[in-house]
Amino acid sequence: MLWSRLCLCAVLLLPAWAQAVKLRLCVDARPHPPFLTPDGGGSVGLLMRLAAAEVGVELELYHAPVTRCREEIRANLADGYPSASHTPSWLPLLDYPMKKGRPDPARSVLFVRVLAFQRKGGGVDWDGRRFARLATPVLVAYGSVLIGDRLAALRQPSDTTGKNLDVVFAKLLAGRGDVALGWEQDGLNLMGKPEFAGKVEALSLPFAEEWFYLGLSKRFYQQYPGVAEQLWAAIGRLRNSPLYLDALREPLAQTAKALKE
Repeated sequence: MLWSRLCLCAVLLLPAWAQAVKLRLCVDARPHPPFLTPDGGGSVGLLMRLAAAEVGVELELYHAPVTRCREEIRANLADGYPSASHTPSWLPLLDYPMKKGRPDPARSVLFVRVLAFQRKGGGVDWDGRRFARLATPVLVAYGSVLIGDRLAALRQPSDTTGKNLDVVFAKLLAGRGDVALGWEQDGLNLMGKPEFAGKVEALSLPFAEEWFYLGLSKRFYQQYPGVAEQLWAAIGRLRNSPLYLDALREPLAQTAKALKE
């Protein structure tokens, strides 16, 4: 009841032009619990719904492979991506909440660490700038934008034929590569599964640490700059609000339960 009243009040206080705006966001078809799932669940999905309700836009979340999301944003079939890193592959397509010429972490949706994983007892090392004792391409899930850009900058060969991190870990154990890269939480979740438990370990230093943002298409920002800025401002306020933190407990509890089953 309280949530319904808050949403109603937020909408009634907005001008008519804001209430008419529709926001269509493409979501990664691969689940990233507890942050984002294909059906718009998780902490980022919740944040999108709360921010959209506060600003008064009509929100639609749908899922597709990341590469398809990028092309649909390019073709103006989608208005943005809810968890975009500020990285070269996204920059021609998206606008971000900026402050003094840089993305503003205070209005981010997520902080991500990318870890390097190897077979238990493997001899590869990562010093934060380069790999040592690595003779094979790095295993990466197909469509991993931030990781792909970072590897390209390092001129490090990669194998991106695995459709998700489960497949990448299986290839790692099969000896088809000596190192795999993936989001920290995704990798740790997999390391708890019987097929990988005790067989995979993470290297001590993260491969990357990055803030992720609601990235809005160039067309959407040009057409609705006020709405875009309101959405980013709402995200910044809501991230630490009791409303968001209280509502977040249930999906996080559900994710924890599912991982134990």
